[in-house]
Amino acid sequence: FAANGAKEPALPDQIALPPKVLAVLEQRLAQLSPAAQRLLQAAAVIGRAFDVAILAAAVQQPEDALVDMLDEAWRRRILREQGAAEYDFAHDKLRAVAYAQIGPARRRMLHRRVAAALRHQPPALAAAASLQIARHLSQAGEQEEAARYLVQAVDEAAARYAIPSLLAASTEALALLQALDPGRIQRDNQTAQAALIDERMWSWEMVGDMDAYLRDLETLEAISVALGDDTILTRSARLRAAALIRLGRYQEAEESALANATRHRAADAAQEAGICLTIVGRARRELGAYPAAVVAFEDGLALLESVKALIYQIHACSYLSTTYWLMG
Repeated sequence: FAANGAKEPALPDQIALPPKVLAVLEQRLAQLSPAAQRLLQAAAVIGRAFDVAILAAAVQQPEDALVDMLDEAWRRRILREQGAAEYDFAHDKLRAVAYAQIGPARRRMLHRRVAAALRHQPPALAAAASLQIARHLSQAGEQEEAARYLVQAVDEAAARYAIPSLLAASTEALALLQALDPGRIQRDNQTAQAALIDERMWSWEMVGDMDAYLRDLETLEAISVALGDDTILTRSARLRAAALIRLGRYQEAEESALANATRHRAADAAQEAGICLTIVGRARRELGAYPAAVVAFEDGLALLESVKALIYQIHACSYLSTTYWLMG
């Protein structure tokens, strides 16, 4: 949920309701004036709970007329007040029926207006509403702009460590980018997908879904090959080794990470070698080979300190301290 935004994504055209229930709800909406019905349609585009300021931007009506229409819907108990500047549909099915009554052209227009209103909020609110903005832009037919806001939503969620939001935004962004470039010929698009997969993989690891993690890693490797990007391929090798630890395949993880560390050392890639040695230490620690784990962590730390890779030094120190604790 984003401040001044919508709780739910846009609704489908067809409403799965029994005919009698649908008829009752349509009759309730039909009791409103045509202007109030159009207002509710715009509100349905925003979400079940909606901010009056966003609604005003969508319908572009004078304030007096807007208030009259809101009061009419409130008196009919179709809307209920939620604080000083927000309303909510009395029931989500009312919102669904109101949304289904909007024609395609008007729907696209309303989604475009709502997206514009959300974008023109104060920067902090607009950033928090990135996912909602993207969804509205997508429904308005502006797919490339929607993809840009989905990427922003991923960044915003990552900054807050909001894992569910990050998973939702990255999954939607990837689907949209893949639809925009089904032939995988646009280099910028593929690079953007690789960055998003990186973020989503981290999220899968946080929620413990290593099967999904490995599926994304395979996709990342395929993109790396298509781009001819050795940097991504290099990272994917040690990411796979780290994933093997989470899967309990410690011996395999140690062998893979050690081979990568040796290769990176020969290429004078100190940071990558240091990261791989940290993974070697983690695998040895899980195998109970604590002295050998300490050697790997200390070797890795020396390399990481030489290039001032501070974040990875923190990781290595954390694992090393835990190993010392296990050793007593």
